Amino acid sequence: MHRIEAELLIPGHGAPVTDGVVLLDGAEISYAGPAALAPPSPSASLTRAAASSFWAPLDTAMATARRSADSRSDGSATAAAV
Repeated sequence: MHRIEAELLIPGHGAPVTDGVVLLDGAEISYAGPAALAPPSPSASLTRAAASSFWAPLDTAMATARRSADSRSDGSATAAAV
């Protein structure tokens, strides 16, 4: 689990959130919103940022990268934009 704490969280949809948190559970976003409402994550690694934005769902981008890697015969992967 990884926790990103941002002074300003800019989601792809909706209004910016001051004092925001994003929780990543593997390749999936398990929470994105106000820090006051975030579930506890004491064992998560932590990144603090002045601003953070998510313009494409991370889990969708990671799934695209996995599908791309699975479909290539040489086993290499191409990067997915996030």
